[in-house]
Amino acid sequence: MTLTVKTLARGLLTLALGAAVACSPEKPAAPTYAKDVGPIFDAHCNRCHGSNGPDGGFLGDPGANPPKPVLCHFDSYDGAKGACAMLMLPYINQGPNSEPMPPPPATKLNDWEIDVLESWAKAPMP
Repeated sequence: MTLTVKTLARGLLTLALGAAVACSPEKPAAPTYAKDVGPIFDAHCNRCHGSNGPDGGFLGDPGANPPKPVLCHFDSYDGAKGACAMLMLPYINQGPNSEPMPPPPATKLNDWEIDVLESWAKAPMP
């Protein structure tokens, strides 16, 4: 068997693509706060929306007229479940006034993180 540059390049590309797919975590079927959601909030939200955050954990209810603040602390399950879970979805990567959440310099949530939060927020809360 003779290795050519083309054959070697094709093999390396296949290996790289396989490694990239293998490194992506699977979306959990039933995300939990402790294992899946809490770490996302820790990485992206709790600096401002935790119990000790500068905004006190308030999040406006976009469905209320006039909008009313809702107390949501994403650093605990009790503070993030129920109405808070649904209210945060419109804010992910795009705030209500076209301001991204989380704001720079924080990194935006990736597609996997968004999928996990959406699945968790839409699931019935125990």
